Amino acid sequence: MTRSFVARWLTRLLGMAAVAVLVYWMLLPLAALGGPALGVRAVVVTSNSMSPGMSAGDLVIVRSAHADRLAAGDVVVFESEGRNVIHRVVAVNPDGSLTTQGDANAVADQVPVDPASVSGVAGGAIPYLGLPRVWAESGAWASLGIWGALMAVAVWWARWAVWPVEVRAS
Repeated sequence: MTRSFVARWLTRLLGMAAVAVLVYWMLLPLAALGGPALGVRAVVVTSNSMSPGMSAGDLVIVRSAHADRLAAGDVVVFESEGRNVIHRVVAVNPDGSLTTQGDANAVADQVPVDPASVSGVAGGAIPYLGLPRVWAESGAWASLGIWGALMAVAVWWARWAVWPVEVRAS
């Protein structure tokens, strides 16, 4: 094997890895734009109250839910004090309100949740996809800057996978 052969394949491998990273990070805008058409939406987890199943920075796919179909065990998204909260229903009270609790919390939430304020039931979570938003909201500008620099490097490396050396040389 010649050095140029190894270098060419290493460059191609890094380029393909960069494309994979970019496709992964493009899921966020795709989920935000295409989700409503499919009856789902994306919500970024902003705390670790649902650890270990969901961590801060995960992107959760949320589907619509009927209030009368909510049951203990469902992970619901509801609005509280102007922000989205993702917690598990631990009980449906006789008056129809819900008692919720974060999986990582020792005690249930003190204020019952009105089923009308539930915007949906959480489906799958995509790890790390919402981290840039969490960093921006918490003022972690260094982390956000490093992420931006890494994305720029990924774009630069991706061009090697998209445009092979033979095409660029001509």
